[in-house]
Amino acid sequence: MFMLKRWQIGKKLIQKPEKNTGVFKPIKYALSGELYIPSRDLIVDFEDYETGELRYGIGDPDHEDYDSLADFYYNEELQMFEVRIPWLLLQFRDPSQREVIGDFYKDPYEFSQFVNGIQLAVLVVNEQGDSYEILDSLPSLENNRFTEPLKMYEWETWDLPLYEERLKRSYDYVKEAFLNVE
Repeated sequence: MFMLKRWQIGKKLIQKPEKNTGVFKPIKYALSGELYIPSRDLIVDFEDYETGELRYGIGDPDHEDYDSLADFYYNEELQMFEVRIPWLLLQFRDPSQREVIGDFYKDPYEFSQFVNGIQLAVLVVNEQGDSYEILDSLPSLENNRFTEPLKMYEWETWDLPLYEERLKRSYDYVKEAFLNVE
């Protein structure tokens, strides 16, 4: 059996995370490891991005301001939030089976668990340096506590996802480019 004795990203050793410190630590998703390309004598650096930075934009492919990478949008006219569920940020291993990454402090070999759903709240904040001022929330807050229990969002498990095929906006450009290839 293999037990993690040190924490490492690329060649950089990092400190093992502490449990329940009350300090937010960003979750980073590894895009690529450090890579050496001998034919070019080139080292491509390790690359990652922070999964917790949600991107504002319109997720409707028929809208003129469509952004395929958008995570959330607020429609003022309809007073409606649209949110793409950030499965990785919420630590889901397999959302189709409601499987999340569990407590690896308890069992470093098998740290998976299944949940019934997720509970959501919305905070509208004003960033002030390293802190935030809460401007509004849903449900509302009183003495830094929600005034009502959070509702559970539940979904049926699936084996095959539902999907709808569509041509992306770039289809005609790509088609035209390939028609001109000899």
